[in-house]
Parts: sequence; structure tokens; C-alpha cells
Amino acid sequence: MKKVLSIKNIKNSLFIKDCLFLLILLLVARIAVRSVFASTYDFAISIPILDPGVEEGSIISYVDGEYILSIEAYDTNMFGLVSGNPSLYLEDRNLENYVLVGSKGEMDVRVSSKNGEISRGDYLTSSEIPGVAQKADKSGRVLGIALEEYKSGDPNQVGLISAYVDIKSHLKQESLTENLLTVISDGLSSAFLTPLASLRYIMALIVTSITFAIAFLSFSRLTSRGVEALGRNPLAGSSIKSVIIFNFVLTFIIIASGLAIAYLILVL
Repeated sequence: MKKVLSIKNIKNSLFIKDCLFLLILLLVARIAVRSVFASTYDFAISIPILDPGVEEGSIISYVDGEYILSIEAYDTNMFGLVSGNPSLYLEDRNLENYVLVGSKGEMDVRVSSKNGEISRGDYLTSSEIPGVAQKADKSGRVLGIALEEYKSGDPNQVGLISAYVDIKSHLKQESLTENLLTVISDGLSSAFLTPLASLRYIMALIVTSITFAIAFLSFSRLTSRGVEALGRNPLAGSSIKSVIIFNFVLTFIIIASGLAIAYLILVL
């Protein structure tokens, strides 16, 4: 009996070890595959465009039902980037004039130093030069992240660098009003975004609105009650004032928490 039990224990132990080894192997394989795809994967589709100035690395925007070169900084209508050699693409050969455009992955992008020299890791956005990216130095719509640096003394000179394209809104540490305006503007333009991005902006806008509504309604209600209580019992003025101050602090905490949640929804 002891031998049988020992054999079973050994089998159970080996089974657990095999399961753990398989789990570790799967995790390592998943990380490796994700890292490879994150660095090399880019998918493109063919879109109709008539602009003769379109080149590889040009930024394309979707405006009023047409695909055109982006011509403004922090363009909320950015659709993608002209890809010269995508890893995977869908081509509609029925189109007469078209280019392959990708919206995510590692691609070459046309850039200038119009908004300053570009370093590796800087956010890129559109510019007033048609189809050309520039360094992003404030909150707004960004094209992606630069994987190479670009330096030029001529702000109108255009170069080509590698970038990881991921069109989204970037919230830089600015004033509260500017960040809220960015969230609201991106929420209103969510019809041109991917479903996941649209859902994020809509949820962030809803969370922000509900937070402000709850905070101000509760503060006004409690404050009015405190004023009424002060009129009825003037001797308890210090206690009532303390309660009002506490309600003010609590309102501030509620607003800050709501904004923090909205921010996490956007960036995670």
C-alpha cells in the first residue's frame, strides 16, 4: 500500500510540474509573439485618393467623406499613414487611384522640425505642412511615437523616420480646463475613431459629467441645509461652518476622483 501511495504521489507531482512548465512556456510564447508583432506588425487597406502630393509616409485624414492629406496640427480627423511596404494589406483593385494606408504598427512617416527637433520617444502629430508630421508638445490628437530622431535647421525641410503609429489622444500635464476641453472635443469626434477608442472617450465624458453633477448637487443641498440650520440655531455656528467646510473638501475629493477615473479610462 505504501508503494502504491508513493507512486501516486510521484505521478501527481510530475503532473503538477508538467502543468507549471506548460503554463510558463505558454506565457513566454505569448510575450514573445506580442513583442514581435508590436515591433513589426502593420496592417493597411487601400483607399481612394486623388491628391497628387501623396507619398509614402504621408498622413491621411478623412474629411467630409473624402480622404485627403492632413493640413492642420493635431488633426482630429487623422485616419492613417501611407504605407510603402505593409506586412499585411487588403487591396481593392477596382479603385483607379488609391494608396495603402495603415493606422497602427511600425511605419515610416514624413516629418519636419517645424515644432522643434524630434527625439526618439517623442509623440508625433500632424502639422500645417500637407501630410507631414511634427513633434507634439501639448495635449491633442497624436499620430504615434518616434522611433528615430530627426534634426534639421530648416523647418520646411521634410525627412523620413520610423515611428510606431497608434492614432489616439494624448493628455499632457496641462491645466484642468485644457484637459477637459480635449476630452470633450475627442468625445464629439468619436464617430471617426475605432469602436474601442470611441467607447473610451464616451465613457470618460460620461464619468466626468456624472462626477460634476453629483458633486455640485450634493454640495449645494448640504450647504443650503447648513445655512438653514445656522439661521435656526446661531449658537451652533462653529459646528455648522465645520460641516460646510467638510462638505467642500468632500466635493473636491469626489471631483478629483472622477477626473482620475476618466483619465485612467483614456490612457489604459
